[in-house]
Amino acid sequence: MKMVVCEALGADDLDPIKAAERVFALFSGPVQAASPGAVIEPQFRSRLLDLPGDGTEARFMVRIATRGTYWLFTQHLPEEFALKLKDSRDAEIAPRAHKNFDPGHSHDERVGSFSLETDRPVDSGRFQAWLTSTLQTQGTRLYRMKGFLNFMGVNERIVIQGVHMVVDTSTLGPWGDRPRRSQLVFIGRELDEQLLTQGFDACLDEAA
Repeated sequence: MKMVVCEALGADDLDPIKAAERVFALFSGPVQAASPGAVIEPQFRSRLLDLPGDGTEARFMVRIATRGTYWLFTQHLPEEFALKLKDSRDAEIAPRAHKNFDPGHSHDERVGSFSLETDRPVDSGRFQAWLTSTLQTQGTRLYRMKGFLNFMGVNERIVIQGVHMVVDTSTLGPWGDRPRRSQLVFIGRELDEQLLTQGFDACLDEAA
């Protein structure tokens, strides 16, 4: 489970959505592993908590050296893994601000979806750069992303799935006789479809 602990900035105005716009891209970048008992200090980076698979309790220490306001972002909702934040006296700490970035919102008329498809191979480097930029600029409005990617020079089917700031990829084996076709579906609120389409098109193999 990925987590980010970072200092709040004045520009955040104690607004989780404003802070999330800075933080979301960290969940798709490099992570630092943390085993139970590890000491975690505020840094602008993502950490991967090694949680026991059997549901037993795991404790981590968050060390705050300077008095101030700090954000704690988690990959999953706190109740999904029984997260509790306690002080040195083992008393639970109540957050000053709280926000669940729920990928649902189907009741909101501003929420919509669209898809992109292409037979042209995708440049993986350009795609990663575009994806990082997209998460930074539209991450709070992008509820879900999923699909298949046909990367240049790669004979494996790449599956991509994302919820807000968290995007994972995996392989499904060789393409075989299947058409080598990339397909992406976006679900979100007031997404800039034209901008996303232009950005994705710029990732495609120009020679194809």
